[in-house]
Amino acid sequence: MAKMVDQNPLKFSKYIKTYYGISFVEFLNRLKIHYFLTHVDHVDQFTLETYIYQSGFANRSTFYVAFKKYVGVNPSFYLKELKGK
Repeated sequence: MAKMVDQNPLKFSKYIKTYYGISFVEFLNRLKIHYFLTHVDHVDQFTLETYIYQSGFANRSTFYVAFKKYVGVNPSFYLKELKGK
């Protein structure tokens, strides 16, 4: 990302921290969760793991921790509630 905006990676990370108040890793995780949430209506088409990897997460446990932190509930509960509506 830093290269895309022609910035030093450390300066870019500090900018993210200053502007958003979160670390660069947290910023990336939020973007990944946002991507997942915008595509959640298609979850029945493939396995949850497929969508986790398509969202950019390397493993399920990292996704679950980030999802719970960002959304406030675990993914299973969220999907169950979404299907109930």
